[in-house]
Amino acid sequence: MGGFSHRRQPPGPIYPGSKEGIGMACVEKTGEVWRCEVCGNVVEVKEAGGGELICCGGPMTKVK
Repeated sequence: MGGFSHRRQPPGPIYPGSKEGIGMACVEKTGEVWRCEVCGNVVEVKEAGGGELICCGGPMTKVK
């Protein structure tokens, strides 16, 4: 399936810690809120399973 995608792509590695080796922020507990700095998507954790939340090709930022 071809076609045009309306998804915005970030202009390179603009994410903190993505290439600098600072480390990744992992989901730790239920209720955390994360935001994508590129598109503005917001996610609230309902079940923590660890790992890193990714949106628009890079890690999301923990809001609270």
